[in-house]
Amino acid sequence: NVLAICDFDMRFTFAVTGWPGSAHDSRVLNHALANFPSFPVAPKGKYYLVDSGYPNRTG
Repeated sequence: NVLAICDFDMRFTFAVTGWPGSAHDSRVLNHALANFPSFPVAPKGKYYLVDSGYPNRTG
């Protein structure tokens, strides 16, 4: 599994790789939020644009 984030210019700004086998999208996201201080947190009142495998929550 891979979690990748890009900016409005479509440049990658963050990536997490290395999850062997299968892992739920929300598990990878929660791991990134808890373990990577460089994870780009959305400002208050803004949201992440994600697919249906992720939880719906604010930044």
